[in-house]
Amino acid sequence: MKKVLIIPNPYLENKETVIKKVINNLGKIETVIFDKPLINKKDYLTLNKYLIDVDCIITLGGDGSLLKVAMIAAKNNIPLLGINYGNRGYLTSLKKNELKQLKRLVKDEYKTDSRMMLDVLIDNGKRYEQLALNDVIINKKEINVPIKLSVNKKDIYYGDGLIVSTLTGSSAYNYSAGGPLLKKGRQAVLTPICPVSRNNKSKIYEDDFKLHIKPVRDLRDEALVSVDGFKPIRINNKSTIIISASKYQAKLIRLN
Repeated sequence: MKKVLIIPNPYLENKETVIKKVINNLGKIETVIFDKPLINKKDYLTLNKYLIDVDCIITLGGDGSLLKVAMIAAKNNIPLLGINYGNRGYLTSLKKNELKQLKRLVKDEYKTDSRMMLDVLIDNGKRYEQLALNDVIINKKEINVPIKLSVNKKDIYYGDGLIVSTLTGSSAYNYSAGGPLLKKGRQAVLTPICPVSRNNKSKIYEDDFKLHIKPVRDLRDEALVSVDGFKPIRINNKSTIIISASKYQAKLIRLN
């Protein structure tokens, strides 16, 4: 490990002090800091310029901080290491009181855990293409109006929406909604959110799956689609969402 890019949560408390502590524990490794919010496409284009010759990206924050850079890291084949300065931090590798473990990077004493990601195409008149490490969430727009969604033209789900999760995300919102925990890396699970019918249950898809999801009624089926917690995209009955297993993988560094 020769060069590391550090990306702190822009709202991190005592941010400058935290960054200095991390750099001190990285010893002789060269460090670059990207200390800007990741909000829009322009921000990510700027981030791209910081990736030259980077061997690893370290995020300082919670799971959200790591998810924000998972797509760009995977596309550039750069491993990620999250240090938890947030809440749960399920995806992060270290707690904030474990910074001494960073010396393992200097000695190349670490392993990478490869995680399947989802290719997500949202077509609502415009085309949006994203990668998901955790999940894709389709939520109804109106509180009192359930939405009806078709999956691959045969399965109909009527309720508050759907969650499509990877193995990584299956322990998050999917699990809270009653979905199963996945055990294989090349799987995805579809779980209905508060379905009207008790017959609507979770369904697991294997390997080379492709899900075509569409609202099937009228304007009552307006919904919001969020990929890994990014800003929701509005869809209606003329929109299509296609979700499949991606060729890209997120590589999460494990030090202990």
